[in-house]
Amino acid sequence: MLVRPGPHLDPSGRLGIEYLQQWVRKSEGCSVSGLVEAMQGEFGRSPPVYAKPHGPPVLPPKPMQTQSPAPGPSPAQIPSPALAAPAQAPPNYQLPPRPPPPPPPPNPTPYQPQPSFVPQQFAPQPQYPPAPPPPVVASPPIPNLLDADEAPALGIVSLHNEVHAKLSSSLASLSTALALDAERLRAHQGALLAGEPAIRDEMARLEAVRDVCNGVVGRVGAVVSGAESWVNDVRGRGEPSVDELVCGVSIVGNQVVNLVAEDNAIEDTIFHLSKALNSGRIDLERFLRSTRLLAEEQFMKRALIEKINANMPVGQPAGY
Repeated sequence: MLVRPGPHLDPSGRLGIEYLQQWVRKSEGCSVSGLVEAMQGEFGRSPPVYAKPHGPPVLPPKPMQTQSPAPGPSPAQIPSPALAAPAQAPPNYQLPPRPPPPPPPPNPTPYQPQPSFVPQQFAPQPQYPPAPPPPVVASPPIPNLLDADEAPALGIVSLHNEVHAKLSSSLASLSTALALDAERLRAHQGALLAGEPAIRDEMARLEAVRDVCNGVVGRVGAVVSGAESWVNDVRGRGEPSVDELVCGVSIVGNQVVNLVAEDNAIEDTIFHLSKALNSGRIDLERFLRSTRLLAEEQFMKRALIEKINANMPVGQPAGY
């Protein structure tokens, strides 16, 4: 098998199709399978190699050339017998490298214009013997380049081996990567199929929560609307005074409120007197006299509060 040069194939075996040029410009969009398909299409249109024939081609027999008899001369051109010479055979020739074309047909007798008729007397035309045929010379056979058993070039063999090794490694790595991708995609597919029931369950639960939230929103909205109406009503009444807020519902209740306030005031006064005694601002005698008077007054107020609470009906607050 020998390399057959073509429009995209060098005699050294290097291929230069458009797919390889596109691979050099942008290899991301190319693959080994695409390269193989492009090479198959190119080699299908023009085979890259051709085979040597098993035997030398059989040459067709060369036809023998014969010398056609010379045409007789016209009456105006008759030579004399003394000056006539025998015809000479054509010289031998060698065949060209290509097979000879078929022999041309015998030369016809050239037409010679007849002169005007003039009655003359001519000598009889001598008879010449036919010329012998030229000797046949066997031409050497055409050398056939396919007959030479030449070993393929070492560069082409090494290039073929390198291309085969690269293609084999690329196909192995590509098949491994595709197998890993397929396994990963199958795992993702299984996870997605298994997660579908869980997603539907979660959707149903979220829909129930949405319904509950909608009900709560409705109730909260009603409560907020009621509170806003109550706030607007209170704001329309105006701001009450402090005396209206801290008071009893009756006269006796107001008296109890005042007594409780005075009792607390006496309690605070006794506390501050004790602190003044400790700091040395007042002496002991003055402290005892003031404390005795305040204690008697506090006792009377507390006794009055107890009496009022005892006479008030059960369930009615004393102060408010």
